[in-house]
Amino acid sequence: VTPTAINISGPVNDPLSALTPPSIPTCLANPNINGGTAQTLGPSTPGGTVCYNGLSINGTGTITLNPGLYIIKGAMAFNSSGTISGAGVTFYFPPGAGSFTDNSGGDTLNLSAPTSGSYNGILFYQDPGDSQAMSLTTNGAWTISGIFYLPAAQLSISAGLSSSNSNVSLVVGSLALTGNAPFTFTPYVSTTLAPPLPTPVLVE
Repeated sequence: VTPTAINISGPVNDPLSALTPPSIPTCLANPNINGGTAQTLGPSTPGGTVCYNGLSINGTGTITLNPGLYIIKGAMAFNSSGTISGAGVTFYFPPGAGSFTDNSGGDTLNLSAPTSGSYNGILFYQDPGDSQAMSLTTNGAWTISGIFYLPAAQLSISAGLSSSNSNVSLVVGSLALTGNAPFTFTPYVSTTLAPPLPTPVLVE
């Protein structure tokens, strides 16, 4: 790991503890997408909110996620070899209910967080009451921009990527990195995030 982790005595405060969880509306069924057709998902109004009882994306199609807040009350799993794109999106997982796994054989994942609103800068928000691990394992291409906020959970990343452009910051319970390819984090910096993240460091 470069640079070498900094040893700090005592606990580190959660820099995003002031975030307020969203209220959860009536949830829709898991879209459970299969096949190779192009589809669009998400809020009907840009910047709105949608709740799914899980979200499964498989196959080779091109999936476009409308901007807004996605509340996933169940498992979200990407097992596709197609393209999944979403600009201005936040995924929220309620306490004890949500989890995310990208276990594809080579998907192209293009995701970016919103740049305004209550969750500006937040790409993944796993409630502090949810300790289920998040796993990203793929040999595809990632272009990801935003903050992973999983204060009570482990984030596992397998770096067997053919291409990655990851402009991210991580606030996670623990981090596991595996694989045989280099993985580079460029810290995500949002000048409008309230409260702002401190200078990025890796703390052990």
